[in-house]
Amino acid sequence: MTTSSYSYRALLRELELSSLNLSKPSYPELVSRYGSYGAYLARIRGSLIRLFGEPLLSSSDIDEAFLYLIEASGSEGQTWKLAVYQASSGIVIGGDFEDFSNRSAAMNLRELLLVTDPDDFEIVLENSDSGKQVTYGCRNGACYWNE
Repeated sequence: MTTSSYSYRALLRELELSSLNLSKPSYPELVSRYGSYGAYLARIRGSLIRLFGEPLLSSSDIDEAFLYLIEASGSEGQTWKLAVYQASSGIVIGGDFEDFSNRSAAMNLRELLLVTDPDDFEIVLENSDSGKQVTYGCRNGACYWNE
C-alpha cells in the first residue's frame, strides 16, 4: 500500500517494539464519527484487513485481539518497523520509541487506516476479566460492536 509519502507492507516475524504513544481521537469525537468506541476499533481492524490481509497473530481475548507487523518505507529509501495491535488500551501503533523519525510514518499509517474503507469481517472476542463476549466487525462499510 502506498500513500504520497510512504509505502507499507506486512512483515511475517515478530520484532521488539514499544508504543509510540500517538495521540488518539477523543472519546466524544470517536462516538460522533463512528457511533461508538467499539465501532472505531472494528473500523481500524477492517481497514488493516483490507490493506494487509489477516493479522500475523490473532486471539479471541479482547486484550490481545490481533497483531500486525508492518514495514514502512519513506520516499527517500528509509524504512521503519511498526506494529499495530489491539490491547486493553485500544488500538496501538508501536515502533522503536527511541527513533523519532518513525513517528511521522506511524501517524501517516494511522490516517491511512482512518480513510481506508474497511473489509467485511466478524469476530467474537471474550473479556477474560468479566467473562462477557463481544461481537465486532464491519459489513458493507458499516462497523459495529455488540456486547
